[in-house]
Amino acid sequence: MLDDIEMLEFFNLTAEHRQHLELVPLLYLGKGGNFTPLHHDDYENLYIVLDGEKEVDIISNAYDELLADYIEEDNHLSLGEVSSQALIDNPILNNIVVEKFHLASGDALYIPKRFWHSMRGSKDRNLAVSIWF
Repeated sequence: MLDDIEMLEFFNLTAEHRQHLELVPLLYLGKGGNFTPLHHDDYENLYIVLDGEKEVDIISNAYDELLADYIEEDNHLSLGEVSSQALIDNPILNNIVVEKFHLASGDALYIPKRFWHSMRGSKDRNLAVSIWF
């Protein structure tokens, strides 16, 4: 299936950088209503929705100090959904900017390395690919 994915000019980087660049594709199939809690990845991420829809919340890693008490296992937050009471009730967390995105089939979203993000799939089946680099 990887041969069917056309790599965009975005990945046509300098020859020197390309020698050290490994693309890691991950395919996600959701049955509908699936949820991935707030976490971060140690890679840059190009997230592409192939079918269905996704709601994505992103928090910059610039807020790591404010979130320190909620970090579990180094890359997960114990806040659940970003619309949770923890964000509403805590005055410190009220200062955190949460970027919200709605992605439909064919949409792509760049998620920077170590940025916190959560995802909720549409009510119906959804399919997406992450390309880590």
